[in-house]
Amino acid sequence: MSNSLYFGALPPGGSARMTFELASAGGRTVTPAISGPPFSITGMHSWALVTEYLDPTELPPPRPGHPWPRTYKAWEIDTTWSGSGPFAVPVKDRLTVDVLFTAPGFGNPAGYHGTLTLHLAGAADVTVALAADSRGQLRTTVVTPSISGVQGGMAHLTLKIESLFPGDTTVQYILWPDVHGVTLLSTAAIPVAGGATKLVSLAFGLDHSLAAGTYGINIVESAFGDAQRDSLTPEPRLTVGITPRNITGTWKGSAQGIDVTMKLVQNGSSVSGTATTNVGPDVIPMGGSVNGNAVHLADSKNVVIFDGAFTDDNTIPGTVSLGGQAGDTTLFRQ
Repeated sequence: MSNSLYFGALPPGGSARMTFELASAGGRTVTPAISGPPFSITGMHSWALVTEYLDPTELPPPRPGHPWPRTYKAWEIDTTWSGSGPFAVPVKDRLTVDVLFTAPGFGNPAGYHGTLTLHLAGAADVTVALAADSRGQLRTTVVTPSISGVQGGMAHLTLKIESLFPGDTTVQYILWPDVHGVTLLSTAAIPVAGGATKLVSLAFGLDHSLAAGTYGINIVESAFGDAQRDSLTPEPRLTVGITPRNITGTWKGSAQGIDVTMKLVQNGSSVSGTATTNVGPDVIPMGGSVNGNAVHLADSKNVVIFDGAFTDDNTIPGTVSLGGQAGDTTLFRQ
């Protein structure tokens, strides 16, 4: 049976620790040796099988007729290696050897290989093959940590991607956790050549229902087959503003059996125009304002008064007063 430890694929500067266990070392003196760096022995322990006593008060009630045992067996550390020289393992103990791999800073596409050798007094040596792979590493800088957009619009986040060491890969960005009303549109994998630097722009769709305000958006980066998975820092901040509305055009609505047609022109936040109804030939001069989504329209004599709010560019639900009679209505762009 071959013995081996595989430490996985690590970026330059990364490290991983693994443990080799040998059950046949009890009663022998063990002298370890390792081919390194980048492999090193960080500790050896002998483990004894000991009897532990159960405290019934710490256990749930047993099933009828099946009482809990009063004792159980467990492996506990018995002795610890000093860090150099031979290590005497007590009779019946097991041996564990802790091995650390630290990837060098320059990377190696061919990976790393080494051998752990345990010289056992009075027995054959035990050898353990050690292996680790090298992968590249990306560094992503948030170029525009503060971005903005309006309801129903888009926002763009600029990132600088640097491949620090050899190794081609693809990188994907994920919005996690989700922010209700915000959709990451740029979900395709982005190819990054080893040693290259590139700028990318992530596009976000902002729903009309998204409340105005500032949001933290956590972006997770996944590269090298998800072996590198990190949240971008600093966390980007998204400021969402109210969609600029323009009421210029022809609008129609009805309330209490009266149809109203308004022809309006917006200049800045001020509105002017005319209103006609199906109950008379009069053309009524109108004025008013648009403030964000809020709309107020009225004539100089308050014969026609409308107050409402845009839900989208073509729909304004609200209330209308016609000659003193108020009712709910919705204005629709024609």
